[in-house]
Amino acid sequence: MIIQLLILSLLFFGLATWFFIKRKKVLGFTFGAIGIMALLLFFIVRYLYPHSVPF
Repeated sequence: MIIQLLILSLLFFGLATWFFIKRKKVLGFTFGAIGIMALLLFFIVRYLYPHSVPF
C-alpha cells in the first residue's frame, strides 16, 4: 500500500502536466496539489514505518 502512494503521486503529477499543456491551469494546480500531498504522505509513512517499505 505504501508503494501505491508513490505510484498515485506520479500519476497525479502526470495529470497535472497534461492539464498544464492543455491550458487548463485550475485542474493542473489541483492535481499538482494532490500529487504533492500524496508524495508527502508517502515520505511520512516511509519515515514512520521503515521496516514495511519494500525498497
